[in-house]
Amino acid sequence: MRKLVKSLLIFFLSVSAAAAADSFDISARLAKAGAPQTALARVERDQPDRTDIQLWSRWEMLRLSLLNELNRSAEVLERIAALPAELPAEAAQQANWQGARAALSLGQGESSRIYLSQLLWRFDLADPQYREARRMVAQSYLKERRTDDAYRVMLRYSQDFQPLTPNEAAAFTEGLLIAGVQAETGTWLAQLGENDTLKLLARLRSGLVTPEQAIADARAALDPASVPAGKLSRRAAKKSSRATSQLPAKAANPVACWTVIMHAAVLRKDAALLVEAREQLLNFDRVESSLSDVAVDDLWQNYFSLALQRSNQAQLLLGDDAALFALGEQLRDTAPAASRALFASLAVHAREQALREGAQSGLAALLLKAGLERTAFKLFADSRYFPENQGLSPQARFALGQAAAQGQDYVRAARLWHGLTQPFGEMQPEQWQRQRARVFAFGGAYADVREAARMLPVAELPGTESTAQREILLALGELAESQGDAAAAADYYLQAAGTTADAVAQNARWLAARNLARAGLREDAKKQYLMLLKTAQDAAQQAAIQRALARL
Repeated sequence: MRKLVKSLLIFFLSVSAAAAADSFDISARLAKAGAPQTALARVERDQPDRTDIQLWSRWEMLRLSLLNELNRSAEVLERIAALPAELPAEAAQQANWQGARAALSLGQGESSRIYLSQLLWRFDLADPQYREARRMVAQSYLKERRTDDAYRVMLRYSQDFQPLTPNEAAAFTEGLLIAGVQAETGTWLAQLGENDTLKLLARLRSGLVTPEQAIADARAALDPASVPAGKLSRRAAKKSSRATSQLPAKAANPVACWTVIMHAAVLRKDAALLVEAREQLLNFDRVESSLSDVAVDDLWQNYFSLALQRSNQAQLLLGDDAALFALGEQLRDTAPAASRALFASLAVHAREQALREGAQSGLAALLLKAGLERTAFKLFADSRYFPENQGLSPQARFALGQAAAQGQDYVRAARLWHGLTQPFGEMQPEQWQRQRARVFAFGGAYADVREAARMLPVAELPGTESTAQREILLALGELAESQGDAAAAADYYLQAAGTTADAVAQNARWLAARNLARAGLREDAKKQYLMLLKTAQDAAQQAAIQRALARL
């Protein structure tokens, strides 16, 4: 978030100085730069009315694409249903694309086919677009579990576009595997590479590769040094000499390896291995295939099952929370997955608050120590067991928030630290207040950061604004501007500008002047622009300032 705020400040100034783009172009560039929420906020603020249908349509199509990117599929379909009949042809084509994607995302196969039929029959699509629309028809049938219809569409596609690209063959194989259809995948297996995860999964599910063999080779691919020479899958090879899993010697794609392990663990009914695999997969930012997707609640249920299994093996009764906690501590090094499972079960089900909170802190610490930060965030912050941090111990919230802040996931850190007033461990109170203010600023917690910022010194050295204070003030200005409070935004930007004339101060002063003008404080805006004009060295910057002055 901090990098984004800084880059946006520089971005806005450079765009204005060069006079190279209007608000629509800025929104489109923000979208391409990976800031869809910021882009959508600008669209919602600046989209014109329908007086100029051509211009309005460009904005509306950008809005639809941003809503789809943010997984707000229902809103996409609502807006498409309200589109005017006189929509330009290019916009109508884009609307059908966005509608088809939104309907697919919602599992509405028939609605998706309606949009796709419009694309295929009304518009002259380029070959890549035509092929994509045909593939989406197959996906729409899979969404409805109509696998026979989907398979027929895939076969016809294969006949029309031989030879298929590897990506196309992979998409068909993946769709059928997700639908639970193994036999039909053989049609395209030959077109997949030997090391392709989809091919390995199809072989595993068809019994051509044993779960033991797949697991051994996947672990070897994740860490080739851990397997002695000549030992790879020897025991598994005795059980199945017909095929090998063919995983690469080095794991170019760890998601693929853990996906194979997860599916093999299900076939083996190996609760500990299933927990391990799902923890690893949940730790990735995103996975390309739903075959690798793991729901947070599924991992919680795996934890509970493994905890029950381990408590039975130790002849402990559920409800003997102190003994189960002690067992979790005992298994930390020898059976870490079982240890985490026991702490997870106690974190939710322990009757005494002290044990619940101790288990929560223990689970968080174990996950963070294992490098499973994202898994920990999702388990606690995105779980139905701890909505809005309810029931989550302050110590666990502190540790998780600190890890999130270190990874610059400030939005998540701000949610975890909301209402948290003291640090844990060796962090000093002043350091805590400063870090807390930064997290709230960069995490968009407007109310929290105002309270936290008041507790910070305005300057670290006599006569100079501190870097931390300046960053917080810039972030506050950005937040106020995004909420339409131009006067407050100008106030924060002016504080950030201070009395210096470096590049950061110039950016802050430019933003302050713009917001002063929006707030109707034209004389103050004029003074800021004139100050900028005195120090501007670049001709394009000078011209941009002159244009801003002329608009006052």
